[in-house]
Amino acid sequence: MYGTPTPSYPRTAYLLTLVGGVLIAVISALSGLALWALQGSETVLGMKVQLTPTEEGTLAVAIMIGAVVAYAGTVMKSRPAAARAWGIPVIVLAIVTLFLAGGGLFIGAILAIVGGAIAARWKFPAVPAPAPPTFAGPGYGTPPGGTGTPTPPLGGPGKYCIHCGAANPAIARFCAKCGAGFGP
Repeated sequence: MYGTPTPSYPRTAYLLTLVGGVLIAVISALSGLALWALQGSETVLGMKVQLTPTEEGTLAVAIMIGAVVAYAGTVMKSRPAAARAWGIPVIVLAIVTLFLAGGGLFIGAILAIVGGAIAARWKFPAVPAPAPPTFAGPGYGTPPGGTGTPTPPLGGPGKYCIHCGAANPAIARFCAKCGAGFGP
């Protein structure tokens, strides 16, 4: 009763996907900046560092994929109903980054893959149905010698409020106890 409440969004999937996406984007950006800064200099082996247009494009795509994966993580928290829809694309994009960067973004990709898998399997927590109302005894809607099942006021078939459980006449449009509407 006093335990930790179940979150209404996939918390683990959100965190893993967000961190994985940020790692993919940041590591790709830092790799690109380092290579750009070293461009034209010589390495220990006497070779010149030179970024090809293909390498630049690959780094740009990896940064964009990281941003999309991080965005998917934020969507999982802000719109939990879309979490399952984002799960598979996150997995696919994370796998693509493994091939783009030759495994250099391994940690971010693995976090995103696990987060996407959790999101793809996530379901809203079940909300327990309200228990039907019961009453203590005479004077509380139960006739003397009754079973504890409420009797609708004004006799005849009635309806019960889903918010407070009060018995109401069949023709009621609003609950007499709490004022909640019964709908059309």
